[in-house]
Amino acid sequence: MLEYRVLGPLEVRCEGSPVLITAPKVKTLLFALLLRPNEVVPADHLMEAIWPDHVPDSAHKLVQVYVSQLRAALGADAIETVGQGYRVEVAATGLDAQRFDRMRADGRRALSDGNPELALALARRALALWRGPALADVAYEAFASAEAARLDELRLDCAGDEPDAELALGRHEEVVPALRRLCTENPLRERSWERLALALYRCDRQSEALDALAVGRRTLLEGLGLEPGKGLQQLELAILNQNPSLHASTPNLSATLHLPAPSSALIGRLDELEQLRHLVQRDDVRLVTISGAGGSGKTRVALELARSSGAAFGNGAAFVELASVQDPTLVLASIARELGVTETSAETPADALARWLQSRDLLLVLDNIEHVIESAPDVARLVQLAPRLTIVATSRRVLHVSGEHVYPLAPLPIGDAIRLFSERATARHISATTDVDRSEVIATICRRLDCLPLAVELAAARSATLGPELLLERLSDRVAALGVGPRDAPARQQTLLDTLRWSTDLLSEAERRTLARLSVFSGGSSVEAAEAVCATDIELLAALIDSSLVQRTAAGGSIRLSMLETIREHAAQLLGMAGDRLEAEARHATYYVAFVEALDLKSPATQADALARVDADIDNLRVVIDRAELCGDDDTALRVASALYRYFYMRGLFREGRDRIGGPLHRGAGDARARALGARALSGMHFMLGDLESAEAVAREGIEIGPAANADEAVMACHTVVSHVARERGLFSEAKTHLERSEALARALGLDEDVIIANTNLGELALAVGDLDEARRRWEFSMSKYDENDVSCTFALLGLASVAHRQGLLDEAAGHFTKVRALSESAGWLHNATMAIVGLAGVATDRGDHSEAAVLLGRARALLETTGGELVAADDEIYQRAWSAALTDLGETRFAELLATGTTDGSHCDAPA
Repeated sequence: MLEYRVLGPLEVRCEGSPVLITAPKVKTLLFALLLRPNEVVPADHLMEAIWPDHVPDSAHKLVQVYVSQLRAALGADAIETVGQGYRVEVAATGLDAQRFDRMRADGRRALSDGNPELALALARRALALWRGPALADVAYEAFASAEAARLDELRLDCAGDEPDAELALGRHEEVVPALRRLCTENPLRERSWERLALALYRCDRQSEALDALAVGRRTLLEGLGLEPGKGLQQLELAILNQNPSLHASTPNLSATLHLPAPSSALIGRLDELEQLRHLVQRDDVRLVTISGAGGSGKTRVALELARSSGAAFGNGAAFVELASVQDPTLVLASIARELGVTETSAETPADALARWLQSRDLLLVLDNIEHVIESAPDVARLVQLAPRLTIVATSRRVLHVSGEHVYPLAPLPIGDAIRLFSERATARHISATTDVDRSEVIATICRRLDCLPLAVELAAARSATLGPELLLERLSDRVAALGVGPRDAPARQQTLLDTLRWSTDLLSEAERRTLARLSVFSGGSSVEAAEAVCATDIELLAALIDSSLVQRTAAGGSIRLSMLETIREHAAQLLGMAGDRLEAEARHATYYVAFVEALDLKSPATQADALARVDADIDNLRVVIDRAELCGDDDTALRVASALYRYFYMRGLFREGRDRIGGPLHRGAGDARARALGARALSGMHFMLGDLESAEAVAREGIEIGPAANADEAVMACHTVVSHVARERGLFSEAKTHLERSEALARALGLDEDVIIANTNLGELALAVGDLDEARRRWEFSMSKYDENDVSCTFALLGLASVAHRQGLLDEAAGHFTKVRALSESAGWLHNATMAIVGLAGVATDRGDHSEAAVLLGRARALLETTGGELVAADDEIYQRAWSAALTDLGETRFAELLATGTTDGSHCDAPA
């Protein structure tokens, strides 16, 4: 692809390499064509540009010669002859002046659309295209001077767009120096003085702001003989009156994204990083695959790329590790979860992710995608749906999708490999470079290992035991040559297999057995799980950590063990060769079945800790289900999936919950008790997804089989689901019957908390049929069982607020709703917080405060989109009534403004991690 750069001295590049065009008249001809890209420029116009004072008789012939010279430099197809003229073909991103125009316009639109982060990124990218005055080589020629002046003027405008975006982001302190410089460099631009005064005012420097306006007025009067325009005058008046509108709100579309912190400095790779930074910032590049052999350092380079390039993207950079994801269909859901995108019942993970990314300018790194390469079309589709998303994937295999740019990562240069070995050895207090001879030994080791970073690091770790000389001797014995295997073998088998083999051969038998058994884990493990599943002890695990074969990380106050995927795969081969795989997988399944069934995901006292523990080991639990289904053990798959149903519910993974529970259940897994527990779980997933028919059918099956299977708690929950379905259908009598049965079972089982829940649900039913006294009685009973500051009371308190609201006791209702909101937001119970906010909107409507109602409705809508939840009929009625009243009273424009204010007000709470 040819790239023309005219924002400064002329530069032409072909596939990134410079194309030299030095002859003055040939250069002028190219400029004349580039001023009208993809248009036919008459030969007469070209001649006037080249010879402005006198066109020679031989001009036609000379133009043909110059065009031939351009074609020789640029390619035969670069310039087309059309009739009596010529046309230069320029790609959509092939001319920097056009790119600048588009980015500047897009940035201004982003700012007016309320996305200043994107506006700032685009303004900076647009300004970064400039290398000097526009059309510097021909700026004073008659054919180019007007366009040069236009571009230079737009550059000054764009330089002002950058502080506009900074001000919209609330960065008034940081932008003041840049604005002072703008005023000094361009003192006759009125808008610069306005921006400076506004920034100073927002810094609580009112007198300085007024002084800046005074200086600006004097400068304009002296320089142009003109009084300042209305904008400057109105700003001065607003500052004098301290108008509240001067303090703009600060929208924030950034995701709360955290890049993993590298454990050590990156050695080398400066050239590769520079090339990759340039690649990901190109307008025409949206998907980059960093390919290379296992152990070549793809992950580390990608992480450094994200850290160093994130500032060039309006919403930063994110890093998603896919090594533990085994099912390609879960890739987009895993990405969504890492980015904090909540799946809703109305959209697929792909749709939710595309919606979330639609307005974001983001660099997204997907690490280790090769084992789920079937998801590549989904990833490519995501790029198409999100116009400002750039994806960098690391993979041992090319994805082979449209728009992919492949960047092969070669082994380290020998100098960097030696430095890597020496620094890693020194970090272990090993003297690796005491003399020249030893340096030569290290160089030979690195060459023998093809200078692959992982292999070099493993060798450096082993030098603690053997020293470089003996290490080289062992390598000579065990690695005849690397990279000489069959060409159709996987890359890691041609590069790292022997390296890993000699590394594991140096382990003791017990250490090697432990390493092999660790390969059955997915996504790492706790120390306790590793000890139990591998039948090992902390000393053996510590030895593997010291050998750099196992990684130790601390997260959330607990220690996790993991392996690089390349090492894990090699360890899995060792496990298979030892004939130990089935036993290790069985121990893994036994451990995690007991693990998940012992967790209490129901009690508020233990819920947060239990959720965190499942979060850490969800990949292991998924693997247990997958392996069980693969070998036909649907009973185990059903046990684990059913035990996870509260987790699926709380994390909004309704579809995964339905599929993992429903699969084995529909295949006839489990005895009667297991099937009743599965029915309890599956019916709840169907209900959350809005599938009332399936929810009722499964729940009734649980009610039928549960009593004889000693599964009364499951029967109790199934009655509640049937009741909810009946209530949604308006069958209140049937709903009450099932809730009363649920309450009776809870009493018989001694489940006090479920008795209160049933009583609260009966209160909701009473409210639905208009029996306010019955509803109040039941909710007051529930409240008597709770501490009023316990978040568990919010369901009953919501009920009391609803009764008070219907009875016209607006102060009482507002007090209850406000308390529910505070308690729920503090605990992260977004569904209850949403219902409280809807209630407050209804109270505001009844008080005639439609502006407050509109803000509350905006917040409620944002929370509903976050959680994917749905309002029950009564709350939906309040929501719709408040919406209609506010829209009528305020008008579309004002209503939309206040609604947006509520939508962006995320200060109270966020979705749970």
